[in-house]
Amino acid sequence: MKKINKVLTFLLILTFLLTGFPSELKIFAAPEDITLTVEYDPAAYKYKISYPISTKPARVVVKFHTADNVLVEETFTDDMIGFSAGKASISIDEKLFSEDRIEDHIYDISLEAYRRIEDTTPSHKGEVYYLAGMTFEGE
Repeated sequence: MKKINKVLTFLLILTFLLTGFPSELKIFAAPEDITLTVEYDPAAYKYKISYPISTKPARVVVKFHTADNVLVEETFTDDMIGFSAGKASISIDEKLFSEDRIEDHIYDISLEAYRRIEDTTPSHKGEVYYLAGMTFEGE
């Protein structure tokens, strides 16, 4: 009986060694939610979208709908992403939103941050609704 147990143990260990150890474990998790802040810089004619994050992402994808309901998707890579004091930021040209910035239009801006350029699942994700401006009429 002991001999059978030893042979069985040997065969199981041999099988495990021949099939190899798992070299890479793939772990999937939901992206962490982040809070987006949008600021307009009238001197540069750019919108600055910033968000708190512990490490600088390698790639950021920003999506929003224009006033004409056209989906715009813009990808930013390492050198286009600013990072300081635990905050990452990107700048978007005003003309990307629309040729003439539409007052009274609420933009739905979503941002996905990726740790590596080749990642397919974002590590952080955020969404904000932004009102570029309001018109007032007095009578």
